[in-house]
Amino acid sequence: ASTAGGLVAFGIDPATRTLRRLWYGRDCAAAGEPRHMPNEFTNNNGPSIHDLDDDGVPEILFDQYVYDAAGCLLNPGRMYTNYLRLGLFPVVADVDLDGLPELVTPSGVYAWDTAARDWVIEPYWAPPAGEALEAMLIGHVAVADLGEFPGVVGDAPGRAEIVVASAPSSTSTSSAT
Repeated sequence: ASTAGGLVAFGIDPATRTLRRLWYGRDCAAAGEPRHMPNEFTNNNGPSIHDLDDDGVPEILFDQYVYDAAGCLLNPGRMYTNYLRLGLFPVVADVDLDGLPELVTPSGVYAWDTAARDWVIEPYWAPPAGEALEAMLIGHVAVADLGEFPGVVGDAPGRAEIVVASAPSSTSTSSAT
């Protein structure tokens, strides 16, 4: 028998010292609050937890989807990123040093719009035209300040660089070299 997947939150029941389901990711705007199943290939994704709207209560990210603390999907219009049937882990960091978190993806850097309850691409995200296809190859993202690069547009002390580790092709397997 198969079990429904998607995002599920668990907590410890202090009385029984066992795990209990707190909620599952669902579309609370739809009748019956159906379980939100981003894709059939969600077997290797992982969530991230960040307070996107600075209200003291974190949101849960699964790829580009955002759920509130009760498991309600806030941005149902997003698309799941099926990368090698593995998906991607959401990476959030303040990469532009504006004091607000940004979602960093292979396709761009996004700010969370609390009114629209969705991601909005940052206006500074624009790879050079000749490098756009290579700059936006899908893959796993890492963010770190790798040092100073004098003369590089946008680099400044303390400003992070973005690294994307990408497979040779969208049909690569785990044994590809």
